[in-house]
Amino acid sequence: VSQSGMFSGYVTTNQRSVAFSYVIGSGNQTCLGVEDYLEALVDNPAVNAFGLYVEALRDIPRFAEIAIEALARNKPIVVLKGGVSEVGASSTVTHTGSLAGTDAFYQALFDRLGIVRVATPSQMLETLKLLTVAGAPNGKKLAAFTCSGGDAAMVADGGSLLGLEFPRVSLSARNTLNELLPPIASVANPLDYTTPLWGNEQALTQVFDALVRDDCDMALLVQDYPPLDMAHDVAMYRTDARAFAAATAAAGVPAAVCSVLAENFDAESRSLISQQGVAPLQGLGDALMAIAASTNVKKRRQCIVSNRDELRLPPVQAINGTPLAVDEWHGKQLLSAAGIEVPRGHCVALDAVEDAADALGYPVVVKFIGTGFEHKTDLGAVRVGLENRAAVSHALVEMVSSISEIAPSLVVDQVLVEEMIHAPVAQLLVGVQSDPQFGQALTLASGGTLVELVRDSQTLLLPSSRSDIEWALMSLRCSALLQGYRGQGAVDITALIDVLYAVTVFSEPYRSRGLELDINPLFVLKDGPVAADVLLRFIPD
Repeated sequence: VSQSGMFSGYVTTNQRSVAFSYVIGSGNQTCLGVEDYLEALVDNPAVNAFGLYVEALRDIPRFAEIAIEALARNKPIVVLKGGVSEVGASSTVTHTGSLAGTDAFYQALFDRLGIVRVATPSQMLETLKLLTVAGAPNGKKLAAFTCSGGDAAMVADGGSLLGLEFPRVSLSARNTLNELLPPIASVANPLDYTTPLWGNEQALTQVFDALVRDDCDMALLVQDYPPLDMAHDVAMYRTDARAFAAATAAAGVPAAVCSVLAENFDAESRSLISQQGVAPLQGLGDALMAIAASTNVKKRRQCIVSNRDELRLPPVQAINGTPLAVDEWHGKQLLSAAGIEVPRGHCVALDAVEDAADALGYPVVVKFIGTGFEHKTDLGAVRVGLENRAAVSHALVEMVSSISEIAPSLVVDQVLVEEMIHAPVAQLLVGVQSDPQFGQALTLASGGTLVELVRDSQTLLLPSSRSDIEWALMSLRCSALLQGYRGQGAVDITALIDVLYAVTVFSEPYRSRGLELDINPLFVLKDGPVAADVLLRFIPD
C-alpha cells in the first residue's frame, strides 16, 4: 500500500524475487486511508505480510488496532516513511496535502507495534523477502558463513554497527569445527570455511550444523554467484547453499543466503533457495539491515498474543484551549503529590530569600520563578551551590541585574530556594507531550543543559508498560552510567522505572488538557531520583 503512485508501479517490476498479491495506491487518502486497506486484507489468505510507503496516517489509534491484528496473525508490516527530513516533510505536504507528523512519534508507533521500519525501497523489498520466506530472527545473535576473509570482516563490521551480535564459538563447537575444517581455516564467527570445502555437501552440512546449533538466532551464508554460463561453479555454489538450508532447517533456525553485490544473485538460484525456506537476499548492506530491523518482530508478537490491550492506543481527545505555564514551585508540588521526589525548598518573596536559605541549610540553589522564567539559565535567573548568606545576597544582586538587562519587562517577585543536590550518577530529561494525532508521548533523554546537543533520546506513546519504559531507558547511551560505569556504583533501576511510570500516571488525567511536561534534569542518585527542574503547562479547568 503506497501513498506514491510511482512507487506502486515500480515495485511490481522488481528484480528481487518479491511477489505481491495486491498493489494499492492510496494517494492522498481523501476517501480511504492506509488503515482501511490493511483492514480489508488482514485476514486474506493470499497476504502474508504488508509493505507500506507512508507519508502520513489519518487515524493513528485505528491504524494501531489493525496493525496489532496483523501481527497477531503473523503478518508482519514493513514501512518506508516519507517526510523524515525538513525538505521531505515539505514535499509530502505539497504532494498529498497531508500533515507529516513528528518523526519521533512515528518511530515510537512502529516500535510499539513491532512494525519494521526501513530507509530505502531496496531495504523494504529485502526485508519483506526475509520475513515471508525465512521468518523473523529470534533475536540479535547471528551465525555467519563466508568463503572469504574479506566477506567475513564486512559481515562482522556491518552487522555490529547495526546492533547484531556474533557469539563466540563454544568449546564443543570449536572442537567439532577443527575436525571438519581444512587446516587453513580459523574457527570464528563469522566463519570463513575456505574454498577446499566448496561443493562438498556432506562435510559442509556438518560444518553449518555445528555453528547454527551453538548459540544463534539466525544464520547467514554469503555467496556472490558467478554468471550462469559458468555452470560448474554455479553448481558448487548451489550445493553449498543446499547444505546450509539442510543444516538450518534441522536446527530450526531462520536462514538467509545473501550476495555482497545485489546483481550477483541470478533469479534461478534465488528461486531454488527460496523453495528450501531460505531467504535469498541481494546486497550485503540491505541484507544486514533487513535482519537487524526485524529482530523485534517476534518479541512484539509475543506481547500481542499475551496481552494486546497493553499495545492499544486510546482515542485521541480533542484539545480545546491554550496550555498555560505553571510556576516551578506549584509544578513540583503537583509532582510530589504523585509520588515523584523533588528537592526540599521554599517559595518566598525577594526580601525573604536570605532567611529562607538560612532555614533550609547550605548549600542552596536560588531561582527566580513565575511568568517568563521557563528558561532560567538563558536569563541568568538561577544560581547553584551557594554556601552562605553572603553568597545568596551577592547572587540575588547579580541575577536581578542580568534579568533587567536581558528581559526588563519580567516581574521579579517570586524566588524558589532549594537544597543543593550533589553529585548525581546521571541526569535525565523526562518529558511528556500532547499531540493531536498521537495523543500523549513520553520522551526519555540524556538531560542537562546540553540535551539538544547530545540528542540521546527515546520516545514512547502512552500508555506504556514498565517493561517498555525499561527498554527505552536502557536504549539510551547514558544508561551505561546507571549500571556502574567505570567502577561507580549502580543505581536502583527498579526505583527509577517506578518514578518514570509515575510520571505517565500523573499525565493521564491531563489527556484533554494539552499537557506539556519537562523534568530537566531528573537527578538520578544512588538512593533514588529527584526532579531538580520542572516546566509544566496545561489548559486550566
